[in-house]
Amino acid sequence: MVKLKARINTFKSDDGSSYFTQCCLILGDVTVGDYDQLMLAGALDVAIKDLFNRAKINKPIQSTTSNLKEKIEEAEANTRNSYLPIGVESFDGDFAGFVRINNHESMAIKLWREENPSLLDISESNYIKFMHDLRETLAKQCKALGLNLDRDSA
Repeated sequence: MVKLKARINTFKSDDGSSYFTQCCLILGDVTVGDYDQLMLAGALDVAIKDLFNRAKINKPIQSTTSNLKEKIEEAEANTRNSYLPIGVESFDGDFAGFVRINNHESMAIKLWREENPSLLDISESNYIKFMHDLRETLAKQCKALGLNLDRDSA
């Protein structure tokens, strides 16, 4: 299995009126997301929660190694198929989905600057747990700055 890590930093604006975050996912040797892009912390929180809702209905892409790129392009046409937070700057243009090839589940990643997808040995259940942990980290960082994501708006 691929090691899953996140790089996340949340901070207040200079005037203290807004909460921003920077985030990227480090999935083995693949970095997904642009850490240098600022996002509103509340927007990332909503995007992660939306990911959890989409994950309940999205199904793995049935594929073979020979038609993987074509199947990913079909799925990528609808951003709601992605297992990344959508609607936030850091992950704009990137795509992640789960594929099943010969009864083996993998995560397919298509970065905006890459032509071909990469396959990573990550299960959907491990990834969703990882994203729940990321959401908890975001909530803790916000709370340390005085923002309760479960009660306040960013």
